[in-house]
Amino acid sequence: MAQNPNEPHAAPKNPFANDLKAIAEGEEMYRSQCLPCHGTGGGRATAPDLSRGTYGVGDRDEDLYRIIFNGGRVMPAFGGTLREDGVWKLVSYVRTISKPLVEKPTGNAAAGEKVFWEKGKCGQCHRVGFKGAAVGPELTKVGASRSLQYLQTALTDPDKDLGRGFATITVVTKDGKKLQGVQRGYDFFSAQFYDAEGNFHSYFKSDVKELTRAEKSLMPNYSKTLSPAEINDVVTFLYGLGRGGK
Repeated sequence: MAQNPNEPHAAPKNPFANDLKAIAEGEEMYRSQCLPCHGTGGGRATAPDLSRGTYGVGDRDEDLYRIIFNGGRVMPAFGGTLREDGVWKLVSYVRTISKPLVEKPTGNAAAGEKVFWEKGKCGQCHRVGFKGAAVGPELTKVGASRSLQYLQTALTDPDKDLGRGFATITVVTKDGKKLQGVQRGYDFFSAQFYDAEGNFHSYFKSDVKELTRAEKSLMPNYSKTLSPAEINDVVTFLYGLGRGGK
């Protein structure tokens, strides 16, 4: 029976599991198709961390096959270019870079949630479920794709692994007013961004005194405003999102 083009492609059992030749071919595909977003070793802020051995779409080979073949909300579909065998080989390679870790958060998730929304004011930029703003990355399922160390670093050194598309735009208008925000669009002629209050701005370079883009995060370094215990609690709260937590 022909595949219905309006339905997600089904995934049978991986025919290339533990096939060394197929894994080598999958590595070449990874380098050409996946490296820009997922990075060497599978861990980069731009896309979910593939090195953890657990994934937001499910942990079976079939789950990885479906997301690679069909694509997702942000991820493009590769089924049309890699075809079935290619996708399976890529899945087999991804399995070799995953290093499942037994991570045990030590903070208080309930206390961390309170700090997140109140003292940290993280909801001014981040959305969890239907609550918060969409200035920065959505965190609804962040725990399913990020390690404890990554979350800790994101709070205490936000510039270290800045996600693609979240650079800081700075505009100085012709009357001297300075505006800053998170990039939403940028080219040779213009820039679009959201400020910390969630207001959208769009400017042509020719209409302002200065317009610059910096690979820096607008997010503050929370080690300067939160105690180590509070940061640990927030990390524990975030780690539970998408993993059976709130």
